[in-house]
Amino acid sequence: MCSGLLYASTSAVQFFPTARVEVELVGPTAAVQEGMASIAGVVRVESVAGANGASRFVVESARGRDVRGEIFQLAAQQKWGLLELKQVGMTLEEVFMRIVAGEESDAAAPAPEPPAIEAEANAS
Repeated sequence: MCSGLLYASTSAVQFFPTARVEVELVGPTAAVQEGMASIAGVVRVESVAGANGASRFVVESARGRDVRGEIFQLAAQQKWGLLELKQVGMTLEEVFMRIVAGEESDAAAPAPEPPAIEAEANAS
């Protein structure tokens, strides 16, 4: 008999553990990447294809940590030309690849047992 109870054994944080920002700017690529990686809360800086002398990066930070202000300040201090700065999400493919690759540490932990629910045998 179906009790009509649904529960999730995982949370959205497990699949989206970081916040992501896409940055396009003109500056020395290695120095830009190193500078953004040194910002508190940044866990990863990935260089992606740029065009017309500009570099493009995806910066991942701890979930809930918005690093756009610090990236702007860094670019201004270093006199790099900031062309674009926006929050982006993960694609379904990226989520799938992380799960398959085992990057999510919570995925290895056993799921908690759902609370037991007893139906009354003699409903009045």
